[in-house]
Amino acid sequence: MRPSLAFKADINTATKIKHAQHLFKRAQEGIFHGRAIRFGHNVPESGQTTARTWVPNVQPKKMKSDILDRTMRWNVTARAMRTMKKYGSLDKYVLGVRTKWLGDRAMWLRSRLQDEMKKKEAIEAASLEEGETIVQMARPRTQLEKKSDMLLRNIPKKKQVAASR
Repeated sequence: MRPSLAFKADINTATKIKHAQHLFKRAQEGIFHGRAIRFGHNVPESGQTTARTWVPNVQPKKMKSDILDRTMRWNVTARAMRTMKKYGSLDKYVLGVRTKWLGDRAMWLRSRLQDEMKKKEAIEAASLEEGETIVQMARPRTQLEKKSDMLLRNIPKKKQVAASR
C-alpha cells in the first residue's frame, strides 16, 4: 500500500465521499477531467472478438499556479490541457470546472487556492478600512473588438427621409 499523502488530509470528509467516484486510482492523483480506462473488443473480419482497453492520453506536465506562485508537477490528460487552455490557466481551470472532474489532488489545490484568495481579500478589506482606494483597470480591448468598432464607425448612416405628407 502507498503511504497516505499530506494533501489528502486537508480535504474534508464530506468532499472526499462526494467526489470519490473516480474509476481508477491514477485519476485521483492527477488532472484527468473525467477520463478513465475504457473497455471493449477488437472485432476483425473473421468475427473473433478479443478484449482490449483504451487508456487516457496522459502527459506529465509542470504547471505554475499564479495564486500560490508555485510550480507543480501534474499528470494531465490531453482533454484537461485543452480545457485549461480554454479557461486560461491552471488556477482558473481548477476553480471554474465542476468538482466531479477533479481528483483528490486537484481538490486539494482548489481548497488551497480558495484559502489563499480569502487571505488576499481580507488584506484588501483591511487596507480599504485604512482609507486606501483600489483602482480597477478595464481589461485591454482585443484586436477583434478594435476592428469591429472601426467597421461600425465607417458604415454610412442612412439618410432620414422627411415625411412629405
